[in-house]
Amino acid sequence: MRAAALAGVQHLGIVDRDAVYGLVRAHKEASELGVHLVCGATLTIVGAPPVCLLVQERQGWATLCRLLTEARHQCEKGRAETSIDRLIRDPEGLAVVLLHGWTAARASRIAEAFRGRCYVAVTRRLVPSDRHRVRQAQALSEALGAPLLASTQPLMHDPAKQPIADVLTCIRRRVTLEEAGRHLHANASRTVLELPDFLDRFFDLEEAVANAERLAESCTFTLDDLAYEYPHEVVPEGRTPMQWLVERTEHGLVERY
Repeated sequence: MRAAALAGVQHLGIVDRDAVYGLVRAHKEASELGVHLVCGATLTIVGAPPVCLLVQERQGWATLCRLLTEARHQCEKGRAETSIDRLIRDPEGLAVVLLHGWTAARASRIAEAFRGRCYVAVTRRLVPSDRHRVRQAQALSEALGAPLLASTQPLMHDPAKQPIADVLTCIRRRVTLEEAGRHLHANASRTVLELPDFLDRFFDLEEAVANAERLAESCTFTLDDLAYEYPHEVVPEGRTPMQWLVERTEHGLVERY
């Protein structure tokens, strides 16, 4: 977050994989540094590439947390995944960004469910495959009628931190550095960029850059919008919570003593 502020970044999205672990600390620093934090998460989709969900309003935060809880509940510890059917069932308050690897046939239902709030990510990794990657994103965008969204998808704030990013990738993949192969990134391009460098990287995709800014501005939710809400007491009809507690306590006393 500090690197983003120093680089003059106005909006920064934090989209941890299947979690929102980093958002509380990010929110605190963003508030102090004057950076607009866009809250979200990257979801693992069964049999498909991942998507990024960005919270636009308060209801979207509740929806995202519910999705993440269900995604982790149905998997073994340390894993999470959700289906396309579950994703499109409750899209309220969220925008979705399709990451590399989606096809129009597979993504059509998502685009329909998130109509007006579905985007296609376009990135450049400074590798020979960039041209093909951009063409694929453009074709998907046209097929779905979903705007392109320019992003470096930063993994680190400083290119010198790439070795740490590689180690974290190996931990997530449960492989050694020698076994990781193409799961590791070819260079340190996925870092926070200053605006001139960002514009240079997407010099021919001005609309995608503008779309990214517009989407960020539409995500007005902040963790400050949350307040403690005491859960609804589950008690029999006609009794107050205290009455039910007394009744159960007296029943327990008889059974025990």
